[in-house]
Amino acid sequence: MFNKSNEQNISESGGIYLRVEFSGAIIYVGVYFLIISSGIVGNSLVLISFVRFKEVRKVNNYYIFGLAIADIFTCLIAIPVAICNRLIISDLTCHAGTRPLFFLPAYMLTSVSTFLLFAITIDRYIAISRPLRYSHIMTRKKTKRIVLGV
Repeated sequence: MFNKSNEQNISESGGIYLRVEFSGAIIYVGVYFLIISSGIVGNSLVLISFVRFKEVRKVNNYYIFGLAIADIFTCLIAIPVAICNRLIISDLTCHAGTRPLFFLPAYMLTSVSTFLLFAITIDRYIAISRPLRYSHIMTRKKTKRIVLGV
């Protein structure tokens, strides 16, 4: 599936080429389009239900709300940038100075998701180990600060 005609020196030609054959790129983008679409729709439903229904706004669901926002940004920013970096050969995508910038959104958003999952773990630990004091320890205000701090 690798495009053998693109093995020339990019800095000499200055052009933009695909790393794979066009049909392979269509399949690659199509699969990721389905992933991005389902991610946006599913996480949008989470956000809508959190905002619309007051009974859903429990303390521990604020973490899920934050995860949904991070996932939407991942679908809108990190995945398309990674797709472009993976498929396109150019001076911009192959230069050692700019290449890490293409991975930066994915690293940042993955870190946000990881920290939110860690916060959920701590929240659940407190809920299990101190069930009678949980509502005093983990207030809505503290939870909002944690989510916004991440």
